[in-house]
Formats: sequence, C-alpha cells, structure tokens
Amino acid sequence: MSNRIKYFYNVPEWIRFMRTMDLSISNRFHGTVAAILAGTPHIVIPVDARMKELVEYHHITSLNKDSLPEDVYKCVDSLDFKSFEK
Repeated sequence: MSNRIKYFYNVPEWIRFMRTMDLSISNRFHGTVAAILAGTPHIVIPVDARMKELVEYHHITSLNKDSLPEDVYKCVDSLDFKSFEK
C-alpha cells in the first residue's frame, strides 16, 4: 500500500530490482546473494551461528549485530564489498 514492501516472482526480476539500489543491508543470506549478483554493494548482519558461518566462509561483507555503529552509512567507505571475489 505504501510501496514499502517488494515481492518478486522470479530471481531475474529480483536481481533487476537490486541493480537499482545503492546499498543492500540485510540479515538474510539470499537477499545478500541477490545484491551480490546484481553488483550492488551489500552488508549482511548475521543473526545466528549458521549465518555467521556462511558469511565468513564466503567472505561476504558483514557487520556484527552486537557492535553495529550508530550510523552504518558512515562506515560504508571503510568496507570491502569485493572480498567475496578473492
């Protein structure tokens, strides 16, 4: 109703939408993968041990939920959004 929620029926549509975003901040793995595939800078906030394991294994840009900066956008310049490519 307020255009605040998006639902995608297929992955290509989702990735096309993610290409229009400047930054993706999520606590969901698949949303972060969609951002990566779209070439959109991304930050994932792991909420459990399995998520943390996936993020570390794939070298995905992340921030610890227990030590989030007051303004996430201020730390964006210091993050490596290409670490997963290594």
